[in-house]
Amino acid sequence: MMRSSTILFLLALMLWMPLRSGWAQGYTLVFQGNAAFTEMELLEALEFDRGILDREFTITAVDDAAFMLQLFYEKAGFDEAKVSFEFNGAARAAVFRINEGELVTVRELTITGTDVLPNELLLERFRASLTRDGANLLFSEESASSGFSDVVGTLADAGYLAAEGELIITSPSRTERDIRIELREGPLFEIRQIRIRGDLIESEEFLLERLTELRQGTYTRDLVYLMRASLFDFYRSRGYYDVSLEFQEEISEATGQVDVAFNITSGVLYTVESIEFTGLDRTRESIARARLKLEPGDVYDTEHVQNSIRQLLTTGAFDNMVARPTRTGNGRLAVTMAATESKAKSFAINLGAGSWEGPRGKLIYEDNNFLGLLRQFRAETFGSLKSMGASVSLANPGFLNRELRSETTVFYTSSEQPAFELTEYGILFSVEKRWNARHTTIAQIGVKDVFDSSSEVIDPDGLLEEYRLGSVSLGHRWDTRPNPINPNTGFLVDARTELASSALLGDVDYLRTRVRGSYYLPWVQPTEARPSVPFSFVAGRVGVISGTGGRGSVPLQERFFNGGSTTVRSFAEDELGRQDINGKPLGGNSVFSVNFETQFPIRESLFLAAFADAGALSADANPFGGETRYGVGLGVRYYTPIAALRVDYGWNPDQREGESMGALHFGIGFAF
Repeated sequence: MMRSSTILFLLALMLWMPLRSGWAQGYTLVFQGNAAFTEMELLEALEFDRGILDREFTITAVDDAAFMLQLFYEKAGFDEAKVSFEFNGAARAAVFRINEGELVTVRELTITGTDVLPNELLLERFRASLTRDGANLLFSEESASSGFSDVVGTLADAGYLAAEGELIITSPSRTERDIRIELREGPLFEIRQIRIRGDLIESEEFLLERLTELRQGTYTRDLVYLMRASLFDFYRSRGYYDVSLEFQEEISEATGQVDVAFNITSGVLYTVESIEFTGLDRTRESIARARLKLEPGDVYDTEHVQNSIRQLLTTGAFDNMVARPTRTGNGRLAVTMAATESKAKSFAINLGAGSWEGPRGKLIYEDNNFLGLLRQFRAETFGSLKSMGASVSLANPGFLNRELRSETTVFYTSSEQPAFELTEYGILFSVEKRWNARHTTIAQIGVKDVFDSSSEVIDPDGLLEEYRLGSVSLGHRWDTRPNPINPNTGFLVDARTELASSALLGDVDYLRTRVRGSYYLPWVQPTEARPSVPFSFVAGRVGVISGTGGRGSVPLQERFFNGGSTTVRSFAEDELGRQDINGKPLGGNSVFSVNFETQFPIRESLFLAAFADAGALSADANPFGGETRYGVGLGVRYYTPIAALRVDYGWNPDQREGESMGALHFGIGFAF
């Protein structure tokens, strides 16, 4: 005869149909009493446990699942939740009976007793352990205990190893908790002495010198690990591939001083027995070997090998490359360079637009591993309503087998500007040194021929319709912007000096210097949850050009111009400054402009911009000697992953006779 408890159990299962057979493998889970969470949410909370139940449906496994459900509820703020269960092995079913209790939130959170770290930092560390429900922090005793440990651990990480405290929880109401943490940070622990013993390949003083920066400051275990890693890397870079390091610490809690001793076992000195490349389908192995700069018989220097790999990766010919040394005995290594080549050839079409040139387009073909020589070939052609042209370039990312990038470019362009039209062709050779992620220096030499130049400008210095220009230039770029395409934080400084001379096969002599910069300041720091924030920036440029040869004057085509979408936006392109008797721009020998702009997000990628511009153009070499003109206005920005779409209207607050009251500009890309 079936027992009454079993009958009641089966009736409960029938009342809670449909059964969750679609969620389980041959067993049924039923939930009773759940109001805050749906059955699907509870099943998702038990995802790991259901994997165990799939393999073995036992009362122990169901008991573990009930325990995890209770933890889930507690973490969600139901601190007094209770979960029981009824198990039926024959029916392969379980019913979880849930008493949720009431949702408990944190009413007040305070931390006292220390001022060695910002209180807000400690509060944020504690809050991170709790679950949020909108603006509310949900309370659970386990999460509060975890948060307390994190706060004490933060003090320990800052060098207060003896930090301790009390976690005090009070209940002003059934559904609220007040949390107070009373801390005692104790002494700040500092490193008193470091000793290095064992197999020393350099003097102890030399090795300690490598740790100079790390030796200063407070003691933390992470700091000791950094010291160990520095010594480890040094030995491996000298060929001691099997080096091992142990350390001991003597900590005085009374004085807060720590003595650290490292003991080094160097192992044998490894040299390279052989080098083999794998994965080279397009790249010539002889070229890859030359770039690796590692030969059989060399000491296996891990730092040198990694630097060589980084240089090979900068060619763009490889997605990845890994050095795999294998011990062959007697301190020798067979090194396999496992390469994964990237897609070499690509086509691209770039579209854009500008107020002066109208719509524009560019067709680009690139080969990142031209003829398997680890050279970068690029051919492009472009056109707009005002210009057209083409260029071919070949770049060597490992120029002279050093961390230099050279590029040779042959070009042809034909363009129409507000003051003149011209056609030119020439050749450029540049060498670029990238010092780090922020600093780049570039030197360039080039020759170009300008011909078929025409203009309606009445230039008092005369118009050179055809001439040859030979020049050299040197520039440096300092860029801290995390996102150069659509920046809202960081700064950019770009300076370049160019010398044109008849000694460089040219007909024109001048010295030109240009400096531009921009600084971006977000009103609040952007986050992953809130990437679009209001921000402001200031941008400026200064330029000076002086004729240095017998002619004295600078050709109209090489002068500076002002006004337009990227300078003073209350003027149309090149219309600010000196003009001839027909109102055509004459350009100048010096220029300056400054732009202030603030952008406000309307939607995630849509911004409203308010701006103020100022600038001047001078006939002499004093960029601030001309009359300063101004512009104020509004604009709209729409940011995409590849560029910004922008529209601006700049109003001229000091309109003169013959001038427009303002100018409308549009474009693609960040203007400053």
